[in-house]
Amino acid sequence: MTLFDVLGSKARLKILRELSTEPRYVSELAERVGMDGKTAVHHLGTLEEAGLVESHRTSNRKYYRLRKV
Repeated sequence: MTLFDVLGSKARLKILRELSTEPRYVSELAERVGMDGKTAVHHLGTLEEAGLVESHRTSNRKYYRLRKV
């Protein structure tokens, strides 16, 4: 998938906008952008594969943040 394909999704752009303020865990992020958790995980996976976000786990929560370049 090209970067244009990744950024061509309004849902992924909403996620990136949310992550530009602070790291968020999946369910919090899904609620803030108005989608279910499964859909959010799908989009976050795409963004992670593209190298735009990274994740880390704290106990049972997986947090995502923008990747610093």
